Amino acid sequence: NGSWVLGIHIADVSNFVQLDSPLDAEAKIRGNSIYLPARTIPMLPAVLSNGICSLQPEQKRFCKSVYLTYDGDGNVLSRSFANSVMRSAQRLTYEQADKALRGRTKGIKSEVVELLENMEMLSRVIEKRRAKNGMLHLDLPETELVMDKSGRVVDAHPADDSYPHTIIEMFMVEANEAVASLLDRFNVPFMRRIHPEPDSLSMKNLAKLLRAFGVSLPRNPDRTAIQELLAAVKGADCSFGVNLVVLRSFEKAQYAPLHIGHYALAST
Repeated sequence: NGSWVLGIHIADVSNFVQLDSPLDAEAKIRGNSIYLPARTIPMLPAVLSNGICSLQPEQKRFCKSVYLTYDGDGNVLSRSFANSVMRSAQRLTYEQADKALRGRTKGIKSEVVELLENMEMLSRVIEKRRAKNGMLHLDLPETELVMDKSGRVVDAHPADDSYPHTIIEMFMVEANEAVASLLDRFNVPFMRRIHPEPDSLSMKNLAKLLRAFGVSLPRNPDRTAIQELLAAVKGADCSFGVNLVVLRSFEKAQYAPLHIGHYALAST
């Protein structure tokens, strides 16, 4: 009927880590997993993070699930939430997913290829809707370090930024907004990822810096003006510099219980 149903699933760690248990206490001390170029220091023991709480292919796993129904323009029509059991059909790297979307499907199940194609279509519809609402996309390629066996950096190259990364980003933001709306409905306090709107002084300083690149910004620019600026320099020699000074003019995103939205994502 022209609508989409998106399911976003994440391993249900709370099923195995009970509140105030020794595992929970240690996780609170660590705060998060740490991802280094050559290793990962997990927040939880490997038997959980790489085992029963990892969505491994062909294995049943307890999950928390969000189901979102969209119309053809990417607007959310309904939300539902569930405790679920998931069995992953296949594990893919971002590179494998990108190749599949480009028609190189060897070794990938046909139903997975079809799913990827639908994911891409829905992601682009959501991305278009979010861009219309003012979402900002900064073009700042990341760098990936290459290490030798002793842990020394021996090379560096641009990190993969293929579209499957954007698919996951779009879907995770949608899931996070859905969960936030659920918690708001029941007046449950929680930590939000917030990003305040830049103040007028920051925008004045940004305009001065941009003049050094030969580009201008209108007085009191809104997100649309910044979107147009970033689109205008895309592919130009000054693109990286302009994107960097725009990023530096924003406040850093942070976690807080305040309900002030996320400026760069145009999220409320």
